[in-house]
Amino acid sequence: MCSWGRLGNQLFQYSFLAESAKSGDVAIFFGANELREVLKPSTSVRLVAIKSSRVLYWFRRVFTALATIAQRFSLWAVIEQECTAEHGRLDRVKKSLGLAPVVQIMPGFFQSAKMISANVPSESDFQDQLQVRARQIIDSFKKVHSERNIVFVHVRRGDYLTWSVLGKSNPSLPIGYYRHAMALLQEHFNNDIFWLVVGDDPQWLVDATGIDSENSWVSKESAGIDLLLMAFADGGIMSNSTLCWWGSKLGGRVRPLVCPEHWLGFKSKRWYPVGVKPPFATDVVRVPES
Repeated sequence: MCSWGRLGNQLFQYSFLAESAKSGDVAIFFGANELREVLKPSTSVRLVAIKSSRVLYWFRRVFTALATIAQRFSLWAVIEQECTAEHGRLDRVKKSLGLAPVVQIMPGFFQSAKMISANVPSESDFQDQLQVRARQIIDSFKKVHSERNIVFVHVRRGDYLTWSVLGKSNPSLPIGYYRHAMALLQEHFNNDIFWLVVGDDPQWLVDATGIDSENSWVSKESAGIDLLLMAFADGGIMSNSTLCWWGSKLGGRVRPLVCPEHWLGFKSKRWYPVGVKPPFATDVVRVPES
């Protein structure tokens, strides 16, 4: 398989590859540069870095061309995520068979719980120094705020501000969603919350909601550590981000997790991508217009 997207997307691809590989298979994941920086070496899936974006681009072109040849002449098996013009990428795949004992998985996103491994990756698969750093941050706040719950809020804006999804521009979540979700968790935890604000634009949330520094902490950590902070927290408010999806899943326990209804497709009132709805979310909240 060849990677597509950043860390959150690569985690879905890695997990799908692990789920697709049979016992004894050698699974190779090309170009997963961000993933290699956060995961320990694995015996089941080998990560091969392609650091140059130009080389990775041409590698994908060649990779796709080889799959076309393999399918035409039934040289080896090819697995491809199904896609339609109306719904985009679906939560199922199609497979063509071939003569050689090789399976080529075409680049895809595989953003559905039913397409990935239930336990790959796990928290313990992340590099020790990242786990230690994230634990240190959580423990430091628990020591000072021993009576309070450590709850994350994930913000995803960045390039979302210029995206278009299902014909609607800017799928970043409005501040109204965060205010409503924060009120839900404040009620759940009886207002005993210390907020961890993580993501690519956490200061936007702080400025918009007026959370003071005595009740919150704004992360300036890497994406890998933010991921584990979400996993180790007592609950959280999810954004429509693949990184946040995984940070919430990796908690591995039942805890309050608020999710935006319809994910990236909230402006069209349709779940998008198909199958992305996180089964571990405890509350699914309608996203207001502002």
